[in-house]
Amino acid sequence: MADIVTPNIKEASALLGGIRLETVADMRTAAELLHALGPRNVLVKGGDLPGSLDAVDIFFNGEHFYELRSSRIKTHNTHGTGCTLASCIAAELAKGSPMLTAVRVAKRYVETALEYSKDILIGNGIQGPFDHLLRLKSGSHSFRRKDAFNPSDLFLYAVTDSGMNKKWGRSMVDAVAEAIQGGATIVQLRMLKQGIFWKQRSRVLQSVVPMEFCY
Repeated sequence: MADIVTPNIKEASALLGGIRLETVADMRTAAELLHALGPRNVLVKGGDLPGSLDAVDIFFNGEHFYELRSSRIKTHNTHGTGCTLASCIAAELAKGSPMLTAVRVAKRYVETALEYSKDILIGNGIQGPFDHLLRLKSGSHSFRRKDAFNPSDLFLYAVTDSGMNKKWGRSMVDAVAEAIQGGATIVQLRMLKQGIFWKQRSRVLQSVVPMEFCY
């Protein structure tokens, strides 16, 4: 089974048959019930916990509960926070961190990124993105938010997908070229078949990407 699962309140409720999660005590119960299903560790995220002044998460390793609290940041720029948290945990584990340490680092990173980018205004949607790459752009490791945000400072991360490219009648090379022309600084190539992926990657590097950007 999984080393860790990281459901939010709604996801935890759905996994447990729709039970109501309205308090920290409810979150502890949910973490214990989810652990009984097989994962070695459970992190129930309480960012949407009703009436809570803090962003409180419950971590359970099968023996001990840990209540992880951080400041609740008032912002609409929360799109991608769950995926980012899970990815950061995975990265910390790959570096050799113990599970609880990895969770604490990931939670702190998401909190800092939210604070840094809470005033970003992009598009007209009800939920905006937050800025993952603040450390690259801050020029230091202080993680302090800039006094004024300039949308042109954003790194644009584009994801290509073989299925969507086929639907739109374009090649991977065309998709990457359009992304770069549109201002993307990072492009992810997504393709299920490994053999085809390497061929497409070679074509992209030969046809589109300047040599100084090839790593």
